[in-house]
Amino acid sequence: MQDWQDDTVFKDLRIRARAAACISVALLKGEPLPKDLMNTSFDNGGNVIPGASLPVPSARTP
Repeated sequence: MQDWQDDTVFKDLRIRARAAACISVALLKGEPLPKDLMNTSFDNGGNVIPGASLPVPSARTP
């Protein structure tokens, strides 16, 4: 079988690692979560949980 894989989603772990570190440090220090990262939320039926939705840059973008 021979074919091409197209439209693979590459998630740059450096972006996620920086964001996770910033959020973790804020939590450990008891500071507010970074507003530039906390851009979404999820209602689980009991609470509204803040979330971070990070960009997935296109590999085709220069």
